[in-house]
Amino acid sequence: MATTTDISTYKFNHTMLRVKDPERSIKFYELIGMKVIYKIPNPEWKFDLYFLAYDGPKAESAGNHWTDREGIVELTHNYGTESNPEYTINNGNDEPHRDMLLSKYLAHVLNRIMLTDSIRFGHM
Repeated sequence: MATTTDISTYKFNHTMLRVKDPERSIKFYELIGMKVIYKIPNPEWKFDLYFLAYDGPKAESAGNHWTDREGIVELTHNYGTESNPEYTINNGNDEPHRDMLLSKYLAHVLNRIMLTDSIRFGHM
């Protein structure tokens, strides 16, 4: 017997990115207005998860549980990668996985912040 669900109720909760330096990565997302809304440390399995979202008073899901939101960025840090020179993660500037899409306003603000803080980005 087939079951169906109402796809109009589906939510895109989050996407996961692996990071080598969680503190530096979190700082980047804070520059564009996101903040850590939940952290799951997993020392026994040697990785930590950080969930970031827009959580200001005007955010549609401000204050909601992290599982009841849309547009979350999950950062996964595997212990030891920060000191392993052979471990690489795509940096977003090299092919084939090049680009990050933000709204035009956010891209403008981020560009100004990066120029102020002397942060180099592959292209804007």
